[in-house]
Amino acid sequence: MKMEEMYGTLFQGSSWDSPADRSRHKLSYSDKRDQDNSPESAPPTEKTFTDDVTDARLVPTVCEPCDHGPAASISSDHGPAASIRPVAADEVNTRGFRRKKPFKRIRKFLGRIKKQFISIFTCGRNKQAFPKREKVIHSDTTSYRIMDFIGEGVYGKVAQCVDLTTGEDVAIKIYKENDEEIIQSELATLEEVRALHHDRHNIVKFIESFHFGELPCLVFEMLDTSLCDMMEDRDHTRLGLNEIRPVTQQLLVALEALKNMGIIHMDLKPDNIMLVDHKDQPFKIRLIDFGLALRLSQVEVEEAIQNLAYAAPEVVLGLRLSEAVDMWAVGCVMAYMYFGMDLFPFDCPYDWMNTVVHLLGCPDKNQINAGKRSAMYFILDEKDEWRLKSPEEFEEETGDTPTVSMSFFHLVDNLENAVEIFPKRKSDLEHEDRTAFVDLLQCCLQLSAEQRISPSEALRHRFITMSHLVDETDTSSYADAALEFMEASSCGRPDKAHDSSH
Repeated sequence: MKMEEMYGTLFQGSSWDSPADRSRHKLSYSDKRDQDNSPESAPPTEKTFTDDVTDARLVPTVCEPCDHGPAASISSDHGPAASIRPVAADEVNTRGFRRKKPFKRIRKFLGRIKKQFISIFTCGRNKQAFPKREKVIHSDTTSYRIMDFIGEGVYGKVAQCVDLTTGEDVAIKIYKENDEEIIQSELATLEEVRALHHDRHNIVKFIESFHFGELPCLVFEMLDTSLCDMMEDRDHTRLGLNEIRPVTQQLLVALEALKNMGIIHMDLKPDNIMLVDHKDQPFKIRLIDFGLALRLSQVEVEEAIQNLAYAAPEVVLGLRLSEAVDMWAVGCVMAYMYFGMDLFPFDCPYDWMNTVVHLLGCPDKNQINAGKRSAMYFILDEKDEWRLKSPEEFEEETGDTPTVSMSFFHLVDNLENAVEIFPKRKSDLEHEDRTAFVDLLQCCLQLSAEQRISPSEALRHRFITMSHLVDETDTSSYADAALEFMEASSCGRPDKAHDSSH
């Protein structure tokens, strides 16, 4: 069977598992479909791939942290690296634990935040009673009535409330316990970013902080729904390029403002990208959740966590960090919107590295030499060159059985190939736009942080400026729709004169 026919078979047979129901706002906006945005074009999931092609049922084993595996002993000429590492999704989610000794592993693996994690299981024991629906809570300036709880994380819950003074809806993040270090860190960052204009810089508006008894509360503007929830409401139907562009542009504006302040967000992912009002302002967004944010001056002494699916190579390898960490995450978010699923695995660090090497190539010698955790994934061959360990070598050395994905992204040759074959192009102009998209995507997903594109450079990239489309708006419905989406999200009309050479 020809490669092209095999892709066609896979795409026709693809289906998406329905996500678990969540308490959230339902979208009343009828999503405008881009010309390359048909549900039947979705790429195959891991389940579909195994069902349709091999008819085999893969039962992945979660790669658990190792208590006895050797640490990397490679010396670095670039100074100490940040004590920061990626965290697999199941480590920061109470669903689907597969650990033999959960509390021992939590204490060893989560370090500084172990008390917050354990609090999930001990919530309510000798602690401040958590407020319930219809409860009125008071700050120094006003009172709020809790209408509903709309989200929950490791540290706390988010409540939809009404300000009884103004009648406005607000969102209040109520911590589950009073951990002074964590709360003061987030509060300090919020006070700094409050200087930014929330609408112009696309960052959530922080209103005030207070305590309900001993529980700290942070008050924010009320927003619509997250990008993640919107995608789930669409059954993970991919977004078109004309929908991806305004979201990406607004993220870049937010990150440029944070970079100028010396702040790394560290937790950029679809859950933390909120739509403001998807009905009246389609794809107008705000960046939220500064709980893991770091100042650039702190990265060598702070310990933090990051979602593995959106973690940069320098985080996984244990290299010195910079704001480039957030630009890698922008690339991951762009891919998530384009394919309707995460580009990189989130269950197992070895599977993550295996996918990165397959799609983007191997990190260079200098990166591997300098990484504090490089020896976990790479080994010197007989030619004294670094190569990725086999799953067997990884398991033998660490004692952990790694997951090895069988997904759409392992079927293609590289990232560019994945974008180009899916979906089929329908016009020359659309193909040119896709070429611009994949170029920016590759610039964001550079393995080297030093070579990765910056927010200001990305804002001048032709995919964002639409320099290849602006002259076609009078003759092309595709170009005209691209401009309408940018203006609807208040991104403004692109200026061809500011286009960069990318």
